[in-house]
Amino acid sequence: MIDVVDRVAREIFIPFSVGGGIRTVDDMYRALDAGAEKISVNSAAVLNPEIISRGARHFGSQCIVLGMDAKKVGASPAIPSGYEVVINGGRTFTGMDALQWARKAQDLGAGERADQLDLLVGGPQHLRRVHCPSVDSISLIRAATRAGSPSPMGGVGDVGGVESPSNCAGPPPGCGDSGA
Repeated sequence: MIDVVDRVAREIFIPFSVGGGIRTVDDMYRALDAGAEKISVNSAAVLNPEIISRGARHFGSQCIVLGMDAKKVGASPAIPSGYEVVINGGRTFTGMDALQWARKAQDLGAGERADQLDLLVGGPQHLRRVHCPSVDSISLIRAATRAGSPSPMGGVGDVGGVESPSNCAGPPPGCGDSGA
């Protein structure tokens, strides 16, 4: 992966984030050294939240982006927001509430400033009819964290084709939670 980061950095002159396979501070260092501006951690951070604070200490909070895949499961005492964090491409349900995880990651150091959370919200493709994050889930997380002010926060995923991005710009049809 580092060779790809290096080639991208040589060809484009815009800030970019790298995620996937980042499990240690050394992995973060290699990606940043190759030209990435930010590091996105998802499954590795759920399994080892300390990677967020270690990365923030070594490289600064501005470099640490929380990636999160969340599946709408309905509100319960364990998942009060109704969105559960899933990892490993959506194959593993964690029992973690998405809002609580976003707040914890922010407290651990993810984000540009103390009042800002860099967050990429996605939904596992095989759990959705349309492959894009729920606008509701992004809005819910933004409101519940200190990222209520304008913050780097967005959705990631396969929107299904060149005509489909507009489907993800607002509420359903097209991008609502399927419940599947």
